[in-house]
Amino acid sequence: MAASAFHGWTGRVEELEEDELSDWIPSVTVVRGNAEEAIAHQVAVGGCGHATASVRAAVVEFTSAYPALLRIFGGDAAYGGVSEARGRLALWRLLRVLAGSTDPVDVGGFVARIRCVTWQDPCDEIWYLHLAIEDPDCGMTWVLDGQDFD
Repeated sequence: MAASAFHGWTGRVEELEEDELSDWIPSVTVVRGNAEEAIAHQVAVGGCGHATASVRAAVVEFTSAYPALLRIFGGDAAYGGVSEARGRLALWRLLRVLAGSTDPVDVGGFVARIRCVTWQDPCDEIWYLHLAIEDPDCGMTWVLDGQDFD
């Protein structure tokens, strides 16, 4: 993945408590910039010491990421102890926080316009999620990044 130097700012989504979504995605990072810039930043601060160029990234539809998000947010995904209802509630909470609204129409509009990019890190083990959710209308990207280790 080729990315220019990161010049934006980052922070944590304060509306979400630590470990609220999943025990292996402790927080959601917000980045002012596009998905590729957010990924480059995340790999630089959270990677295992490899070059950003060794990371492979791809644009995915939100509908493709949805089942994985339900499993991860729904509980113990690695061991099959998943509650899809819990996953849907946590995902709805995430989406309404990112959309800045509790109105289902606003959240639906947000989901329709977002651009999702996932990446594979050379250090990944079996259970991981790397997802950048970019809102091109506001120039912000939110990063969900974590792994479940046995």
